[in-house]
Amino acid sequence: MEDLVLIDLNGTLISDYATEIVFTTAQQIAFKKRVDLLNDAGIQVGIASDSPLEQLFELLDRLNIDRTAPVLAENGNIFWNGSKIQFIREFSPEIIASIKEQITALANDSGLGAPQDIIAKEFLGYPNDFTQMWGYGINRKASVSVFGQGDFLIQASEIARTVLETHGIEKAIDFSIDCAPEFNYLGIHPGRDFQHGKRISIAELIDPDGAGLTGRKIWMIGNSNSDFVGTETEGAKSLFVAGSRLTDEVLTANPFKSEAEDFEGTIDCLDQILLEIGIDPAVIESLSSPQAGDNSTHGLI
Repeated sequence: MEDLVLIDLNGTLISDYATEIVFTTAQQIAFKKRVDLLNDAGIQVGIASDSPLEQLFELLDRLNIDRTAPVLAENGNIFWNGSKIQFIREFSPEIIASIKEQITALANDSGLGAPQDIIAKEFLGYPNDFTQMWGYGINRKASVSVFGQGDFLIQASEIARTVLETHGIEKAIDFSIDCAPEFNYLGIHPGRDFQHGKRISIAELIDPDGAGLTGRKIWMIGNSNSDFVGTETEGAKSLFVAGSRLTDEVLTANPFKSEAEDFEGTIDCLDQILLEIGIDPAVIESLSSPQAGDNSTHGLI
C-alpha cells in the first residue's frame, strides 16, 4: 500500500478564523503540483480533521483533488482509504440514539425546542446566534457533536457522560468529551483521549511491513498538539505551520516548523516532505514560480 500525507484543516489549510473555505486558482495549482509529485513517488495526500467525512469530501473538491484521496475524519474515528470506510472507533447506533434522546429531552425542558442540523461555520452552515436554538452536527457516523449556548452544553456533557457510564456497566465503553462552551461546541467521542485521536489512529493505520491499509510512512501536517503523532510510532512524523500551539512534549521532538501560516505553511511542509524523499531542490523551487493563471476564488457553496 502507499504511504500517506495527511493535512489538518482548521489552522492549517485554512485560518482558524475562516468563515468559509476559499482557495484561489493559483493556490489550487500550487497544491496540485505537489500532490502530483508525491503521488508519482507512491505517496497519497489527503485530509485529517474532526469534521465529518461528507464535509471533507467537499474540501477535496475545492482543492481539485479526487475523492479517492485518503481521509481521516471525525478526529480519527473514521478512515476513508479511497474506496471504502473503516471505522477505527465508533459508538453503536443504540448508544448514539440514547445520547441524543437524553440531550433532546434536556433541550425541551430548557425551552430550546427541536434540534437543528448544524454544519461547521467554515462549511457555511454555522448560525450566528445560539441563544434560542441548538442542534447536532450532521453527517457524523461514529461520534456525536452538539452546538448551542454554553450553559446548555455543559449540562449536555454531563448527560452524555451519565448515558455512556450507564451503558458501560455491562460492557466497558471508552469515551472522552470535548466540551468547549466558549466555542458553542460539544464533542462526544469514542476512545478515551480525544486530544490524541489522530495520533492513536495513525499508530493503528501505519504498517511498518507495508502490508496493511497504509504504507510504511505517514506524515501529518497540522497546527496543534492534536496533530502530533508522537515519537513511538515508527514511520510516523509531524510537521507544523507557523503559529502552531505546541507543548514541550512536541517541541522536544524537534519537528519541522514552517515560518508561514495556514495554506502557505502547508505548502512549505509539503516541500519539506518532497525534500525528505529525495526530490531535486531545483524541481521543488520551480513549483513556486509565479503562475500565469488568475486569482479567482473557489469556495464551498
